[in-house]
Amino acid sequence: MSNPLPQPTPAQLALLGSILSQEEQKLQAFAQLLDEELVALQRGVAEDIETIVGRKNKVAEELQAFERQKLKIVATAFPNREEELKKILMVWLADPPLLEIWQRVCALAKECRLRNQRNGTVVRELQLFTQRALSLLLETDAQLTTYDELGRNRLLVTGSGRQIGSA
Repeated sequence: MSNPLPQPTPAQLALLGSILSQEEQKLQAFAQLLDEELVALQRGVAEDIETIVGRKNKVAEELQAFERQKLKIVATAFPNREEELKKILMVWLADPPLLEIWQRVCALAKECRLRNQRNGTVVRELQLFTQRALSLLLETDAQLTTYDELGRNRLLVTGSGRQIGSA
């Protein structure tokens, strides 16, 4: 970047500030969804998990749109420097009128990332539990077959010598 960066115009600052405010609200909603997702995972209700994941994915797409909107604002000032747009955006966001809200947005984004990692850990633990339980059930099922290969009942009532289900 050999040319010095022009400062953002008041209109660009206002647009970026508006986008950051909306982004902050969406991140708060995203954090709430991540907490709801954790509760749904802990309760194990598949329908609730599916609903929350759908809502979470929609909000994530909206959050990505904010990044594109911010880059478009920078692109209006630097139409031929697309490879540098993110760097320029970071410089503009460090400008005092935007710095405070940008720091809040960054802190919320970090918190959401940590909550999402926590939920991912819960999902992996639940998968391991389910796999172990299934493996145990399949092992037990193989050992405690009720009927032999000819369809005869193998279970005996302990102490009586009678087969279960026989007269």
